[in-house]
Amino acid sequence: MATVNTKNEWKEDFIDKLIDIIFEDYPDFNPSIYQKKLNSNTGQIEQSGDGNLVLYQEDYQQYSTLFDTQIETLSSCFCDGTFIQNDENQTICDSTYTTIDAENQIEWQQEGLDTDTGIDAWILQFTNILNCGMSVGDENFVDAGSSITIDDNVLTFLSQFIPFDLTTPSIDSEKAKEILDSSIFELIPRQITRQERINKIFSEIDDLIGNQPEFNFDVDSDGINDTWNTNLETNQDNHAESNDIIFNSGDGNIVRLDRTAEDNSSNQGQTIESLRNRLNTFLTDIDKKVDPEMVDERPEYEEKAPGYIKIRNLNQSVIIRNQEGGDIGLIGDDENSPKWLDTGFTVTMWVKFLTKKQGGTLFNFGNPYRKNNPKGFALETFSLHADGQVKENTPYTWKEYIDCKTEISAFVSGDPGDDDFNEEFLEHFNYCKDLQVYADTDTPDDYDEVFKADHDYFEKSDYERFIRLVVREAPSDEYPRGAIRDSHFGTTKGKEGSVAKRNKTADPYVTENLTNEDDPVTRTETNSLPNFNGTIPTAPFWTLGNAENENYDRGHYLFQKILQTYTRVPIDFNEWFFIVANYNPNIDEDTSLTYRNPVDETTGETLSCADAGNCGPNALTSLQYYSDFWRGNVNRGGYVLQEGDPILDINELLQVGDSIGSFTHYSGYGSRCKVEFISKSDLLRARGYKT
Repeated sequence: MATVNTKNEWKEDFIDKLIDIIFEDYPDFNPSIYQKKLNSNTGQIEQSGDGNLVLYQEDYQQYSTLFDTQIETLSSCFCDGTFIQNDENQTICDSTYTTIDAENQIEWQQEGLDTDTGIDAWILQFTNILNCGMSVGDENFVDAGSSITIDDNVLTFLSQFIPFDLTTPSIDSEKAKEILDSSIFELIPRQITRQERINKIFSEIDDLIGNQPEFNFDVDSDGINDTWNTNLETNQDNHAESNDIIFNSGDGNIVRLDRTAEDNSSNQGQTIESLRNRLNTFLTDIDKKVDPEMVDERPEYEEKAPGYIKIRNLNQSVIIRNQEGGDIGLIGDDENSPKWLDTGFTVTMWVKFLTKKQGGTLFNFGNPYRKNNPKGFALETFSLHADGQVKENTPYTWKEYIDCKTEISAFVSGDPGDDDFNEEFLEHFNYCKDLQVYADTDTPDDYDEVFKADHDYFEKSDYERFIRLVVREAPSDEYPRGAIRDSHFGTTKGKEGSVAKRNKTADPYVTENLTNEDDPVTRTETNSLPNFNGTIPTAPFWTLGNAENENYDRGHYLFQKILQTYTRVPIDFNEWFFIVANYNPNIDEDTSLTYRNPVDETTGETLSCADAGNCGPNALTSLQYYSDFWRGNVNRGGYVLQEGDPILDINELLQVGDSIGSFTHYSGYGSRCKVEFISKSDLLRARGYKT
């Protein structure tokens, strides 16, 4: 075997042989993957990136690892002489070293996948190391053992080397001068690219700009604090003392304000403020955009009449008189069968509401509510206060009722099933039970999400205003006192923000114990079901006055419908509203009420509109909940679904050949009474005028 002079030479020879073996047998060994490089931005040595390769003076870099221990032990065994102490008190070999015989003394113990364990491993072992007086595999051969596992750490060691030896070599300076030219006039560092310089600037700014001031006042109401609301200069100075380099020489940051650096020559003109001012000159095109002046060419609306009739108090009467006769065009020749019941009518008016809470009649002809011989119609308005009691025998208010019927996502956080969700939901539900919105026997499964989470009831005002038209039709065998009709409609959460079906206002109950003159206020033992032979003595769902005095039928008072199904008008004292109320006796309202979803006889569950053919144009909502149907603008089953129709994806219960509702200008179905309105601003805007 060959010999070398020093231990370092032996180690380098051993490493070279070890690398040869790895290059031959280790799969796809590429030392460049493990070589270290210099990051030009941070100055750190990394094992990735595009920086310059780091070169060391010798082959192997000592890492003080198990690998180093193994090689040190092996190298010591190959000294041909004995170990002595030199003048520097170091242990050295007094002779040359015999190099390791790679062919006979280094072999693979394992190459790749172990069939027993299923683990991929590459392990080299050393045998017949007689120089050590033992085989490396003996138990006395240091803790490292006789094998080396070739993993990523070892491959990294072998790919980039510096010496094992930690001693500093002694150099004769006089002899060095004979060889080396020590007269160096210029050192040229590596030139970095402009992109690297730019990267370095921003990296430095991130490190040196410091913390943002803890402002406490939002000037422009954008949700971000912009300044201090009091003691401005004092707060500025406090921030400077804790942040700026002037006051913190060891770890301070860039001075923030120019005035702070006035007396410090090192930082004058090198503040965040001065940098901001300089940068602003490069961004004037952003800061000073030229917004084109929009010329509104729409004409100003000119009032056609010099004034208007002003009713100072609601319920103040306007008497219409025909001097040529008793008829004003509504009755005809037979006052017992007035013409308007056959032809219908339309009432239009401009209204400006001067208060939030006052209600009353806007227009009436006769009295559709009176006990004796009710007749005529009434266009009326009413308002509800958020804190008003919904019913004389219930403790909760209108606002509380809405909150307890609103989608639970408005009151809880997290997802259904989470602990926080369940806890918050239960707390809200118990609150509603305490209010008696829900019965004591109800469970969280009974929670009714009637209103959308983002509804706007009582959000803009503590009052809500509504308008309705009520009509008393002529007496008939089915309705001896005349059927009563009104303008309420069905609603859906997708369109109106709440869900409610339209109810009957003319319901032909038959009770022998009651005559047309008997209008009981409460139920009795002899009359378990309040019945007015198809009529309700007051307006449906609502009474404008004292319930007892008006013979208010509590059984027909469906207060929950009031908020949802009557025409809602914004609370705006500066706005005029154009109201259109019409009654069309040709509308088949009674048949329309039969277009309802079927009910499962076993479970009592209301089935999909697809099971009854009563789907609205959206393919999801039943006609009884579709407001446009009740306004006469939807045909039942007017659209037949075709193969590939995208609307089939909306409702999986629908099939090709099924019919859904379709829009029309007049269907002949819906509600006989209808109330619509438009604000003056919206009307003028629609007609092309400035508002």
